[in-house]
Amino acid sequence: VPGVVSSNALAQRTRAATAPSAATSPSVDSTRFASLSYRLLGPFRGGRSTAVTGLADEPHTFLMGSTGGGVWKTDDAGTTWKNITDGFFGGSIGAIDVADSDPNVIYVGTGSADVRGNSSTGAADLAMNPRNPRVLYAGMWRTERKPWTNISGGPEGGIYKSTDGGDTWSKLAGGLPTGMVGKVGVTVSPANPDRVWAIVEAEPEGGVFRSDDAGKTWT
Repeated sequence: VPGVVSSNALAQRTRAATAPSAATSPSVDSTRFASLSYRLLGPFRGGRSTAVTGLADEPHTFLMGSTGGGVWKTDDAGTTWKNITDGFFGGSIGAIDVADSDPNVIYVGTGSADVRGNSSTGAADLAMNPRNPRVLYAGMWRTERKPWTNISGGPEGGIYKSTDGGDTWSKLAGGLPTGMVGKVGVTVSPANPDRVWAIVEAEPEGGVFRSDDAGKTWT
């Protein structure tokens, strides 16, 4: 009706007149925050990552071995991780390997891959025959860190082999260093699984060694 203002229209005009403007937001005195500093909220202890491997056919899938935290798995290239060993075993992980023939077959070597403050012997490296996941090679390392020195090596160190999926192991010789053996790395040729390479810390016989008969003899 001409000359008559409805109550709805009047209410809308009142709200528009009293609504705060976005351009006039309250100012903040930054000097009030000068004494504040960032602090860690957690997690407070995650340990180190001492072993890692991936799946050739799944480029976003990786397994990680941690110090004191067991084995973790990601299938989104590291965005999220899930522990897969809780309830089975834990502790420090020194080596991980996955069977090329079956990614469901995973072998884990326990023991720290780095020098720690206590004496320990564990698997510093682990390799698998790509054609037969029951054939394994483990580089065993005894190490100890004291306040005044580092100790690397012991008579139990060296390369061990299993042909039954890890149920039993035998120490390899046939040209490898004997006596005090330190840190050991080992790998198997994907083209010829009878060819095995090893890098062995030993004095004075350390170096790089090769076997062409699945670890029976070394040069």
